[in-house]
Amino acid sequence: MRKQDSIDSIDVYAYQSPLKNYSPVLKVLFTLGLLVLGLVENKMEVSLFLLGSMLVLNIKKNRVAAGDYVRLMSVPLTFVFLGCAAIAAEIGKGPSGFYLHVTGESLRTASLAAVRTLGAVSTLYFLTLSTPVWEIVLALRKMKVPKRITELMNMIYRYVFILMDVQIRMKNAAKSRLGYQDFKTSCYTFGNSMGSLFILSLKKAELYYDAMEARGYDGELEFLEEEKRGSGPFLLAAAAYTAVVVLIGRIAK
Repeated sequence: MRKQDSIDSIDVYAYQSPLKNYSPVLKVLFTLGLLVLGLVENKMEVSLFLLGSMLVLNIKKNRVAAGDYVRLMSVPLTFVFLGCAAIAAEIGKGPSGFYLHVTGESLRTASLAAVRTLGAVSTLYFLTLSTPVWEIVLALRKMKVPKRITELMNMIYRYVFILMDVQIRMKNAAKSRLGYQDFKTSCYTFGNSMGSLFILSLKKAELYYDAMEARGYDGELEFLEEEKRGSGPFLLAAAAYTAVVVLIGRIAK
Protein backbone atom coordinates (compact mmCIF):
# COMPACT_ATOMS: atom_id res chain seq x y z
CA MET A 1 0.00 0.00 0.00
CA ARG A 2 2.69 2.52 0.99
CA LYS A 3 5.00 3.66 -1.79
CA GLN A 4 7.66 6.33 -2.08
CA ASP A 5 6.28 8.14 -5.12
CA SER A 6 2.54 7.46 -4.98
CA ILE A 7 -0.26 6.35 -2.73
CA ASP A 8 -3.08 3.91 -3.38
CA SER A 9 -6.66 4.26 -2.21
CA ILE A 10 -7.89 1.69 0.28
CA ASP A 11 -10.37 0.73 -2.46
CA VAL A 12 -7.52 -1.24 -4.07
CA TYR A 13 -7.94 -3.83 -1.32
CA ALA A 14 -11.75 -3.72 -1.52
CA TYR A 15 -11.75 -4.53 -5.24
CA GLN A 16 -9.49 -7.56 -4.78
CA SER A 17 -11.53 -8.96 -1.87
CA PRO A 18 -13.76 -11.97 -2.64
CA LEU A 19 -16.32 -10.53 -0.22
CA LYS A 20 -16.95 -7.53 -2.47
CA ASN A 21 -19.48 -9.62 -4.41
CA TYR A 22 -21.90 -9.75 -1.47
CA SER A 23 -24.56 -7.18 -0.63
CA PRO A 24 -23.05 -3.95 0.76
CA VAL A 25 -26.20 -3.33 2.80
CA LEU A 26 -25.72 -6.60 4.69
CA LYS A 27 -22.06 -5.81 5.29
CA VAL A 28 -22.89 -2.34 6.61
CA LEU A 29 -25.61 -3.70 8.92
CA PHE A 30 -23.29 -6.49 10.10
CA THR A 31 -20.51 -4.01 10.88
CA LEU A 32 -22.81 -1.56 12.67
CA GLY A 33 -24.27 -4.40 14.72
CA LEU A 34 -20.80 -5.53 15.84
CA LEU A 35 -19.82 -1.97 16.71
CA VAL A 36 -22.91 -1.57 18.89
CA LEU A 37 -22.31 -4.93 20.58
CA GLY A 38 -18.67 -4.13 21.28
CA LEU A 39 -19.54 -0.78 22.83
CA VAL A 40 -22.60 -1.93 24.77
CA GLU A 41 -20.96 -5.05 26.23
CA ASN A 42 -17.95 -3.02 27.39
CA LYS A 43 -15.98 -6.18 28.20
CA MET A 44 -12.37 -6.99 27.51
CA GLU A 45 -13.16 -10.50 26.24
CA VAL A 46 -15.60 -9.24 23.59
CA SER A 47 -13.21 -6.57 22.32
CA LEU A 48 -10.29 -9.01 22.21
CA PHE A 49 -12.40 -11.48 20.23
CA LEU A 50 -13.40 -8.77 17.74
CA LEU A 51 -9.80 -7.61 17.40
CA GLY A 52 -8.35 -11.09 16.89
CA SER A 53 -11.10 -12.55 14.71
CA MET A 54 -11.26 -9.49 12.46
CA LEU A 55 -7.50 -9.67 12.01
CA VAL A 56 -7.90 -13.24 10.74
CA LEU A 57 -10.90 -12.37 8.55
CA ASN A 58 -9.18 -9.37 6.97
CA ILE A 59 -6.06 -11.37 6.16
CA LYS A 60 -7.70 -14.65 5.13
CA LYS A 61 -11.02 -13.55 3.62
CA ASN A 62 -10.24 -10.04 2.38
CA ARG A 63 -6.77 -11.24 1.28
CA VAL A 64 -4.87 -8.32 2.75
CA ALA A 65 -1.16 -8.95 3.24
CA ALA A 66 -0.21 -9.15 6.91
CA GLY A 67 2.36 -6.38 6.52
CA ASP A 68 -0.18 -4.06 4.88
CA TYR A 69 -2.72 -4.77 7.61
CA VAL A 70 -0.16 -3.97 10.31
CA ARG A 71 0.55 -0.64 8.59
CA LEU A 72 -3.17 0.10 8.40
CA MET A 73 -3.59 -0.60 12.11
CA SER A 74 -0.50 1.43 13.02
CA VAL A 75 -2.25 4.67 12.05
CA PRO A 76 -5.04 4.51 14.68
CA LEU A 77 -2.68 2.75 17.10
CA THR A 78 -0.68 5.96 17.53
CA PHE A 79 -3.76 7.97 18.53
CA VAL A 80 -5.01 5.16 20.77
CA PHE A 81 -1.67 5.01 22.58
CA LEU A 82 -1.60 8.76 23.21
CA GLY A 83 -5.23 8.85 24.36
CA CYS A 84 -4.91 5.86 26.67
CA ALA A 85 -1.67 7.21 28.13
CA ALA A 86 -3.62 10.29 29.18
CA ILE A 87 -6.28 8.04 30.76
CA ALA A 88 -3.72 5.94 32.65
CA ALA A 89 -1.85 8.95 34.08
CA GLU A 90 -3.84 10.64 36.83
CA ILE A 91 -3.10 14.04 38.35
CA GLY A 92 -2.78 14.19 42.11
CA LYS A 93 -1.99 16.89 44.64
CA GLY A 94 0.37 16.47 47.54
CA PRO A 95 2.25 18.61 50.03
CA SER A 96 4.83 19.51 47.41
CA GLY A 97 2.32 20.31 44.66
CA PHE A 98 0.76 18.48 41.74
CA TYR A 99 2.14 15.19 40.44
CA LEU A 100 1.28 12.41 37.97
CA HIS A 101 0.66 8.87 39.11
CA VAL A 102 -0.62 5.60 37.67
CA THR A 103 -2.91 3.23 39.57
CA GLY A 104 -4.09 -0.29 38.87
CA GLU A 105 -7.61 1.00 38.22
CA SER A 106 -6.45 3.64 35.74
CA LEU A 107 -4.36 1.03 33.90
CA ARG A 108 -7.36 -1.29 33.64
CA THR A 109 -9.52 1.56 32.35
CA ALA A 110 -6.89 2.58 29.79
CA SER A 111 -6.38 -1.02 28.67
CA LEU A 112 -10.12 -1.57 28.18
CA ALA A 113 -10.43 1.69 26.24
CA ALA A 114 -7.50 0.72 24.01
CA VAL A 115 -8.81 -2.77 23.26
CA ARG A 116 -12.37 -1.50 22.66
CA THR A 117 -11.09 1.13 20.25
CA LEU A 118 -8.85 -1.25 18.33
CA GLY A 119 -11.63 -3.83 18.18
CA ALA A 120 -13.98 -1.22 16.69
CA VAL A 121 -11.31 -0.06 14.22
CA SER A 122 -10.59 -3.60 13.04
CA THR A 123 -14.35 -4.15 12.59
CA LEU A 124 -14.60 -1.02 10.45
CA TYR A 125 -11.59 -2.21 8.44
CA PHE A 126 -13.52 -5.39 7.65
CA LEU A 127 -16.15 -3.23 5.96
CA THR A 128 -13.80 -0.87 4.14
CA LEU A 129 -11.46 -3.65 2.99
CA SER A 130 -14.33 -5.66 1.50
CA THR A 131 -16.57 -2.89 0.15
CA PRO A 132 -15.63 0.00 -2.18
CA VAL A 133 -16.60 3.41 -0.86
CA TRP A 134 -19.17 4.05 -3.55
CA GLU A 135 -20.99 0.85 -2.54
CA ILE A 136 -20.97 1.97 1.10
CA VAL A 137 -22.48 5.27 -0.06
CA LEU A 138 -25.22 3.41 -1.97
CA ALA A 139 -25.90 1.21 1.05
CA LEU A 140 -26.25 4.24 3.32
CA ARG A 141 -28.63 5.83 0.83
CA LYS A 142 -30.81 2.72 0.90
CA MET A 143 -30.77 3.00 4.70
CA LYS A 144 -32.23 6.54 4.31
CA VAL A 145 -29.10 8.42 5.33
CA PRO A 146 -29.40 11.99 3.89
CA LYS A 147 -27.82 12.29 0.46
CA ARG A 148 -25.88 15.41 1.43
CA ILE A 149 -24.04 13.44 4.09
CA THR A 150 -23.23 10.49 1.82
CA GLU A 151 -22.05 12.75 -1.01
CA LEU A 152 -19.80 14.70 1.35
CA MET A 153 -18.40 11.40 2.61
CA ASN A 154 -17.54 10.29 -0.92
CA MET A 155 -16.08 13.63 -2.02
CA ILE A 156 -13.96 14.08 1.10
CA TYR A 157 -12.66 10.52 0.83
CA ARG A 158 -11.63 11.00 -2.79
CA TYR A 159 -10.14 14.43 -2.19
CA VAL A 160 -8.02 13.27 0.74
CA PHE A 161 -6.16 10.82 -1.50
CA ILE A 162 -5.73 13.48 -4.20
CA LEU A 163 -4.09 15.83 -1.70
CA MET A 164 -1.95 13.04 -0.26
CA ASP A 165 -0.66 12.23 -3.73
CA VAL A 166 0.15 15.92 -4.34
CA GLN A 167 1.94 16.15 -0.97
CA ILE A 168 4.06 13.06 -1.73
CA ARG A 169 5.10 14.50 -5.09
CA MET A 170 6.02 17.81 -3.45
CA LYS A 171 8.03 16.01 -0.78
CA ASN A 172 9.93 13.96 -3.36
CA ALA A 173 10.68 17.13 -5.33
CA ALA A 174 11.98 18.82 -2.17
CA LYS A 175 14.15 15.79 -1.32
CA SER A 176 15.73 15.88 -4.76
CA ARG A 177 16.76 19.49 -4.00
CA LEU A 178 18.17 18.61 -0.54
CA GLY A 179 15.22 20.21 1.19
CA TYR A 180 15.42 17.72 4.06
CA GLN A 181 19.19 17.56 4.58
CA ASP A 182 19.04 18.75 8.22
CA PHE A 183 16.48 19.65 10.89
CA LYS A 184 16.46 23.41 10.25
CA THR A 185 16.09 22.98 6.50
CA SER A 186 13.41 20.30 7.00
CA CYS A 187 11.32 22.66 9.17
CA TYR A 188 11.64 25.44 6.58
CA THR A 189 10.76 23.09 3.71
CA PHE A 190 7.83 21.58 5.60
CA GLY A 191 6.34 25.01 6.33
CA ASN A 192 6.65 26.10 2.71
CA SER A 193 5.20 22.83 1.38
CA MET A 194 2.18 23.05 3.69
CA GLY A 195 1.49 26.60 2.53
CA SER A 196 1.80 25.54 -1.10
CA LEU A 197 -0.42 22.51 -0.46
CA PHE A 198 -3.16 24.74 0.97
CA ILE A 199 -3.11 26.97 -2.12
CA LEU A 200 -3.05 23.96 -4.45
CA SER A 201 -5.98 22.38 -2.58
CA LEU A 202 -8.11 25.46 -3.26
CA LYS A 203 -7.16 25.46 -6.93
CA LYS A 204 -7.77 21.74 -7.34
CA ALA A 205 -11.13 21.97 -5.58
CA GLU A 206 -12.25 24.58 -8.11
CA LEU A 207 -10.88 22.61 -11.06
CA TYR A 208 -12.51 19.34 -9.99
CA TYR A 209 -15.85 21.06 -9.37
CA ASP A 210 -15.72 22.61 -12.86
CA ALA A 211 -14.90 19.15 -14.26
CA MET A 212 -17.91 17.64 -12.45
CA GLU A 213 -20.24 20.36 -13.76
CA ALA A 214 -18.89 19.80 -17.29
CA ARG A 215 -19.98 16.15 -16.94
CA GLY A 216 -23.51 17.01 -15.90
CA TYR A 217 -23.20 17.27 -12.11
CA ASP A 218 -26.39 18.84 -10.76
CA GLY A 219 -25.84 18.45 -7.03
CA GLU A 220 -26.26 14.68 -6.81
CA LEU A 221 -23.76 11.94 -7.53
CA GLU A 222 -25.04 8.86 -9.34
CA PHE A 223 -23.43 5.41 -9.35
CA LEU A 224 -24.02 2.34 -11.51
CA GLU A 225 -24.94 -0.44 -9.11
CA GLU A 226 -23.57 -3.90 -9.81
CA GLU A 227 -25.69 -7.01 -9.42
CA LYS A 228 -24.56 -8.99 -6.38
CA ARG A 229 -24.61 -12.73 -5.85
CA GLY A 230 -27.00 -14.38 -3.42
CA SER A 231 -26.10 -13.28 0.09
CA GLY A 232 -27.46 -16.35 1.90
CA PRO A 233 -24.02 -17.76 2.86
CA PHE A 234 -22.83 -14.38 4.10
CA LEU A 235 -26.04 -13.84 6.07
CA LEU A 236 -25.69 -17.22 7.79
CA ALA A 237 -22.01 -16.63 8.59
CA ALA A 238 -22.76 -13.13 9.91
CA ALA A 239 -25.57 -14.44 12.13
CA ALA A 240 -23.34 -17.18 13.54
CA TYR A 241 -20.49 -14.74 14.18
CA THR A 242 -22.83 -12.28 15.93
CA ALA A 243 -24.23 -15.09 18.08
CA VAL A 244 -20.68 -16.00 19.17
CA VAL A 245 -20.01 -12.38 20.14
CA VAL A 246 -23.23 -12.26 22.18
CA LEU A 247 -22.37 -15.57 23.84
CA ILE A 248 -18.91 -14.33 24.82
CA GLY A 249 -20.49 -11.22 26.28
CA ARG A 250 -22.90 -13.34 28.36
CA ILE A 251 -20.29 -15.69 29.83
CA ALA A 252 -17.58 -13.05 30.39
CA LYS A 253 -17.30 -11.65 33.88
